[in-house]
Amino acid sequence: DVCSSDLFPSHDILGNTFDAPVSSLEDLETIFLGTINSSNSIISLRRIDLQQLDREKARNLLFQSFIQLMNALDKNGYSTKEALIKNTWDRLNSSERIEVEVAKDFILSNSKYLLRSLGIKNPEIKEKLKLWDKKEFALSDWRQKSHKNDTDFKRLTQDIEDISKSIGDLIQSDENQLEILSAVRKKIGEGQYGYHESNIPFEIFQNADDAVKEMETFSGVVNLERQYFVLKYDSDHLSFIHWGRPINKFCSTEHQNQHFSDKGFDQDLVKMLSFSISDKGEDQTGKFGLGFKTVHLITERPLILSGDLSFSVCGGILPLPITELNILDSLRTQIEGERLSQKLADGTIISLPLQEHYYNQDITQAFEKQANLLLVFAKAIRRCKLVTNSYIKELYWQPDTVFDIPGIEIG
Repeated sequence: DVCSSDLFPSHDILGNTFDAPVSSLEDLETIFLGTINSSNSIISLRRIDLQQLDREKARNLLFQSFIQLMNALDKNGYSTKEALIKNTWDRLNSSERIEVEVAKDFILSNSKYLLRSLGIKNPEIKEKLKLWDKKEFALSDWRQKSHKNDTDFKRLTQDIEDISKSIGDLIQSDENQLEILSAVRKKIGEGQYGYHESNIPFEIFQNADDAVKEMETFSGVVNLERQYFVLKYDSDHLSFIHWGRPINKFCSTEHQNQHFSDKGFDQDLVKMLSFSISDKGEDQTGKFGLGFKTVHLITERPLILSGDLSFSVCGGILPLPITELNILDSLRTQIEGERLSQKLADGTIISLPLQEHYYNQDITQAFEKQANLLLVFAKAIRRCKLVTNSYIKELYWQPDTVFDIPGIEIG
């Protein structure tokens, strides 16, 4: 039962009913109203607008509520040792990290083809790939046998899984990840696709524009506060911020019964890091899902926070959870500092720590000159902010329709 009123029916020590005032958000300790015990057939919850709470307050409120619920269950025979409560809470609180691990596992399970296409020469990796071939051949042979031994199947599939995990460990070593990143850069830049560093802001803007447009899928409209793009740079970082659909988000709080995984929204992370995998339709910009991959041309470790999902990229192909709290706090602070409304709690930032030989101006100069035209032809973004060491510039496109004809605007 969810209570939206400022008063909640309660009982005094004599059993008399009276309306008790509900605590204000500032004084709230849990989401529950009244007492939780074995005699309750209904648990009453306080309706809360989480957008009115900062992130830390909301997390603490949910944690204290979780403890109260677990303690109530304890009276009915459940164990609520402190370690168990913390472990269970940590597992519930790590769903976004699991998304990163799932994407990492998927990419590793297909890494045999990717690493070979990149022409990786590392002898350890090449030896692992040969062994992988041998195990897969044995598995194919097992499938053709009329009398199959399940033990052999389990052993071979486990061997293949172990090989892919060991390749993941090799990719993450400093020496190997630089070799793989160099191969990724060659494929993106001078090789197959021909991208240049100056393409990066345009590609990220196009992806952001698509993400803002995709918010219509959830609610049918896009708020003006979301039609906003920020480019920031200083001597050692280049960052992009937007408020479009967060990475991997395939449902909304407003329409919880509707899932849009059929549009591939739940596989964004895999597509961002794989080659030639994209669900972009005719109304979306970009080719082969390559937009994000251009960032690897100028940085060794992209840092991304999108909604609650956070990750970095190792070697240009492997997503890893961001575990450094100071980095997460910095990314979150940057998003909150630029948002146009306190209600927007799901922004995305792509932060690129730059290598010494790259200069921000060379990367962003063309974008800065053309940003005004990009706003005119964008599908959803209507405002752009450029933040540098020397100036802050804001650009707007505020058009009027011509004779109320859809798609024809003047501004």
